[in-house]
Amino acid sequence: VIHGAVRLKFQLGIAHALMSVYSDPKQEAWFRAAWAKSGKKLDMGKACVRFKKIQDVPLQVIGQAIKRVPVKKFIEQYEGVLNSAGKRASKTVAKKRSLVKKGSSAKAPKKKKSARAKAKRKK
Repeated sequence: VIHGAVRLKFQLGIAHALMSVYSDPKQEAWFRAAWAKSGKKLDMGKACVRFKKIQDVPLQVIGQAIKRVPVKKFIEQYEGVLNSAGKRASKTVAKKRSLVKKGSSAKAPKKKKSARAKAKRKK
């Protein structure tokens, strides 16, 4: 079983388990070289490796990529991502609250009336 497998519309993907590959340039360089050495085509996005059939994946490379990262380091990276996402979210909430406190600057612009609505008003 591949942890972090994702079902896309016409393809599958491996995401969560390879977080270390995306966050560490040295790991990514190793991963790309190892995948290329396998002779299989790599379709890698910013957050996952996509494939159509499990036969398209060099499972040895995936296993080695996971094995290369100690559990402690993986957890630290994962928590770092969660913390940075939480900080971004709290900044957004704080910004919205400050807009609400200011009052008029946070109001939505008035909608323009359609020609039909204007015609009804004239009658």
